[in-house]
Amino acid sequence: MEPSKNWRHDARRLASMEGEYGFLPIRPKSKAPLIQWRNHVGLTIAECLSIPNCSAISVITGFGLLCLDYDGESSLDYAAEQGIDFTARSWHVRRDENHWRFKVLFRPTPEQIAQLPKGEFISKQITKKSIDGAKGEALECFLDRGRYAIVIGKHQDGGNYIWPPDFGPEQLVAPSKEVWRWVLKMAELKKEPQKKSVHRLTNTTRLKPCPICGRDSDLWCETDGTLIFCMPGTTFNAEDKHGALSVGDVIDGYALVKRTPIGSGDCLTFKPHRSKVFRKYKVPIRRCRRSSRV
Repeated sequence: MEPSKNWRHDARRLASMEGEYGFLPIRPKSKAPLIQWRNHVGLTIAECLSIPNCSAISVITGFGLLCLDYDGESSLDYAAEQGIDFTARSWHVRRDENHWRFKVLFRPTPEQIAQLPKGEFISKQITKKSIDGAKGEALECFLDRGRYAIVIGKHQDGGNYIWPPDFGPEQLVAPSKEVWRWVLKMAELKKEPQKKSVHRLTNTTRLKPCPICGRDSDLWCETDGTLIFCMPGTTFNAEDKHGALSVGDVIDGYALVKRTPIGSGDCLTFKPHRSKVFRKYKVPIRRCRRSSRV
């Protein structure tokens, strides 16, 4: 699985899929698109490659494209327990420096899509919790037009997204019975986001995205207009993104002021950081009278 010396050349293999899927250019050392993409149908491959600083390309998921995202060795063990063959032929997106984290994409049939009980959805099965700063592991399912999957180019932490021989986009197939059985199971379990929050003291609104961890789906992080409550997760996690944080640390203009344990991790509370201003005050001079005493 040696990476191509020129990922842009490999990316042109995606051009044959443009009539079916939309693509997005990705920022260097990031997973964020270079364009405002909400409600966007996506660009062509040539358009993505023409944008300066494009370091990778992603594809928008949805009814026409299912993505299973394997994050860690425990997610493979879990998939095997569900009868899922994660080595089966389809479009595989691997990383040349981390073989335990990869994506497999499928093209569901119209008959399969008709079986979805609640339409498009996103789901995550946590297979290993984050402990002592170690990144958690999970098997995630994307079948929603509000998500995208990076499929070729540079990874934000170094290394490359690559396609193993005979497992490229040309091999995209419908999910197997075992995969689709698990997808339907997760679709049935999917619930609306909980409205209550243990940290909430005032009226709050969900952030999209969170300026601290970057969460822009499965919204959980909140603000009351001043404070930001950044919640822990496996895909979006402030300390995975910025490293271990202590009260007083400043992230992009926000200072960490409190950590609140909530079971799966800590809710991190931030407020706008204001540097201390030292004012100069005039100190009155006390004049001493000369004593007339001898």
